[in-house]
Amino acid sequence: MGTLGAIKHKKNQPFTEFEVGELAYKMNKLDYSSINRTYNKKIQLASDIGMVTFAAAPLLLLADKNIRKQSKYIIPMWAEVFTFNFALVGMTKELVRRTRPYVFYDDVPMELKTKKDARASFFSGHTSMTAASLFFMAQVYSDFHPNSKMKPLVWTGAAVLPLTIGALRYGGGKHFWSDILVGYLIGASTGMLIPRLHKRAFD
Repeated sequence: MGTLGAIKHKKNQPFTEFEVGELAYKMNKLDYSSINRTYNKKIQLASDIGMVTFAAAPLLLLADKNIRKQSKYIIPMWAEVFTFNFALVGMTKELVRRTRPYVFYDDVPMELKTKKDARASFFSGHTSMTAASLFFMAQVYSDFHPNSKMKPLVWTGAAVLPLTIGALRYGGGKHFWSDILVGYLIGASTGMLIPRLHKRAFD
């Protein structure tokens, strides 16, 4: 799937300047507010840093002695979650080719609007990768510590932090809310389902 996405990316063409000027768009009320915002590189950078940080969060699981003993299962599972989600994001972006919100902004240089990334809005990879990693972390922690008092905190973090990254992607002009919500659901599902499918390995 990742290979197909890469092949499709190579074949897909960006907007021409004429196409940008002629863009006609129809969108739902949820997304419409996204086209009346300002392109913000600082917010985008914050979302990049946040995504990388939260994607690495499952490493904290290895601080737990019981989980660390099963690292030969945990680490490959984490790699599987990451790889599957990354490939799904890439393939979907290349198939859908949805225009990013900033293409509609007057303050964005034409150079950015005519890059391939300008047609990679659906769905939010930053939100999806963050959700996949944090829900994976919460699921594995819960499997090892079903009666822990920390579970509510761990699950709350898994639920809230990806939405925070999504809000930054929205604020930076990179995504519509529908991109963010779909990314959140897919990432959360991936992060929870893969550990459940492999649970027998460390039962």
